Amino acid sequence: MNLRWRDGRIAAAVLAGVVLVGLLGPPLANAVTNTVVIEGAGSTNKAFVTNSGLLGTLSFTILNGENLLVSSSSVANKSHGGVGLISGVSLDVVRSSGPVTIFLRKGTSPSGQIIWEGTLSGPGNIGYSFENGLFLTGGFIVTVETNTANNRFHYSVFGNGFGVKASSASRSVFGH
Repeated sequence: MNLRWRDGRIAAAVLAGVVLVGLLGPPLANAVTNTVVIEGAGSTNKAFVTNSGLLGTLSFTILNGENLLVSSSSVANKSHGGVGLISGVSLDVVRSSGPVTIFLRKGTSPSGQIIWEGTLSGPGNIGYSFENGLFLTGGFIVTVETNTANNRFHYSVFGNGFGVKASSASRSVFGH
């Protein structure tokens, strides 16, 4: 009699398993194969997965005690006139089908003298600190060159002066 009881329990367990797989299998398989989209609030910007399978993100570091002078994710020129000190530059490239080059120039003209440049030909980061700072009396401009609109990047310039007022956010240190 014990053998019959055990055989009945095994049959009931197998039947319950078949029913559960029949009910839960298709929704689980569908959930596993669907794409998850992470989208910014109020925008159409979407997160993406890199070729190496990592979530592509943009991040930047504000040097401790410095102000964020300019920051952008486009090739539009950004400038500030006046007197100030530049302490660092960063360039993050998260997706690239060609080189991205950032130029830091004296003055506010896009054809001004180049005082620093950096190029990334693929995803990566350049973070450069000027040991004693770059003291400029005629302002600066940042220009970016890239050969394709598919490149996704972000650059930042840090320092003090140039008419930029300190903010509580610029005094914080953000990490990667």
